[in-house]
Amino acid sequence: MGTIDYPKDFIDRMEQAKKRLYAWPEIEDLVKNEQLLAGQFAYGKLSKEEFRKKLLEIKSKVPSMIVTSLVELDAVMRCLKVGKDVRSKTLADMEIKAQQSQDKGFATRFSLWLYRSITGNIMAYCGLQINLKKKYKNK
Repeated sequence: MGTIDYPKDFIDRMEQAKKRLYAWPEIEDLVKNEQLLAGQFAYGKLSKEEFRKKLLEIKSKVPSMIVTSLVELDAVMRCLKVGKDVRSKTLADMEIKAQQSQDKGFATRFSLWLYRSITGNIMAYCGLQINLKKKYKNK
């Protein structure tokens, strides 16, 4: 199996991302809090203004890295030596989520939160970000 030669700017971005490692509990809390907030807003327990304010607090946590395409996401996972089965499942899941958002006319990108596993390897949690203000180019 051959190695992949990544562009220098990609390697530089990966190195910068590796300097912003999170602890897994921090990532779980961010995801859980965002889901709880969305539920409260959906059931009318928060006003639009309260929702935006609290969501901004959560979103102020900067991901380790942001990528804009599935090709770039695949490259990140390959660089992190993520197993083929996990990589394939993650890419398929993110592709479906991105397509659903794009079908509704919204631009998307992917947030990566890097953390160190118990074994010492750098791992990533990937999430889809939807830009509610920016319509997708094809819509």
